[in-house]
Amino acid sequence: MIIRSPGGPPGDAPTSWAALGDVLQGKLTKPGLDLAHLGELRTVALFGDDRQISQISYHEEPAKSPSYLVRISNLS
Repeated sequence: MIIRSPGGPPGDAPTSWAALGDVLQGKLTKPGLDLAHLGELRTVALFGDDRQISQISYHEEPAKSPSYLVRISNLS
């Protein structure tokens, strides 16, 4: 997971991991969370249980506008 944004990410790393897990699992645990920046990806779900995540790599990069890069691999 790479988070790009001006001035740093909007939250800390664990919050970003949790939010990513919630979005990719297709459940949102924080009512009122603004996900407009995800566009159509708001409706994407990749797995049924975030316990399927067994490894996370996290990196922050400065950028002019916010963006995310998420790479998903099968580790088996």
